[in-house]
Amino acid sequence: YGRVRRSNQPPANWGRFTCPNAIFSFNADVLNGAELESKRLPQIKHNWLLSGQKYAYAVIDEFARVSDPKQAEVRALMDDQDGENGFIFTTNHLHKIDGAILSRCHVLKLPQLSPKALLPLCKRILVGEAITLADQDILKAIDHEKGDLRRVLRQLEHIVQEVRQRTAA
Repeated sequence: YGRVRRSNQPPANWGRFTCPNAIFSFNADVLNGAELESKRLPQIKHNWLLSGQKYAYAVIDEFARVSDPKQAEVRALMDDQDGENGFIFTTNHLHKIDGAILSRCHVLKLPQLSPKALLPLCKRILVGEAITLADQDILKAIDHEKGDLRRVLRQLEHIVQEVRQRTAA
């Protein structure tokens, strides 16, 4: 999962999930790339101007799903706001993003989580469902899904459903 961001200087708090000088926080108005409309871009610029912040951000999730013409509009806004405001893009498909946009961004590649990193999350989910499994069994399920968090979560859902069906029978 890659994160692409535009900035001349990375903010001091980069790496946290909250960014105090962001217009769109990670828990609120994150725009979805597949649903980005051209009329939203002037609205983003307007919000930046009204924010009164030295440097504001707009977050566009799944940016690779933005059409080529809309990517060109985003690139124009990036150029217009260079050094004043910026974007944070997320994507799983860097190759689908316009090279001119990528050249204006810092690309941060986030590696897959290791099975040991996913183990506590999986155990917490299973405990919440009143299911106990040995760590080796959970790690085996995680390994089977090659660390893909979505697939691991689907595997856990399957395990929970299977246990519930056995208990109900």
